[in-house]
Amino acid sequence: MSDLQDNFHNLSAVLDILQNNAHPAQRPVLRLVGDHLRLLALCMDLPARCLPHMPPSGAGQSARDSSDPGRLARLAAQTGEARYVRQ
Repeated sequence: MSDLQDNFHNLSAVLDILQNNAHPAQRPVLRLVGDHLRLLALCMDLPARCLPHMPPSGAGQSARDSSDPGRLARLAAQTGEARYVRQ
C-alpha cells in the first residue's frame, strides 16, 4: 500500500511540474488532478480524516435513501466535524 501512496505523491509532483509548462487551458485540469491524487494519498494515510464515500455493506439502505439530499449532512454529523477542501 505504501508503494501506491508513493506513486500518488510522485504523480502529483509530476503534474505540478507539467502545470508550469502547460497551455493555460490545461493548467486547472492538471492542478485538479494533482490535488485529487494528494487527497487520495492523504485518505489512505489517515482514513479517519476522510468522510466515508459509500455506506457500509449491509447497511440496509435503499436506492431512495441514497438519493436523499440530507444524507451528506448526516454523514458529516457522524464524524463530529466539518471537512473543507481547498479549491
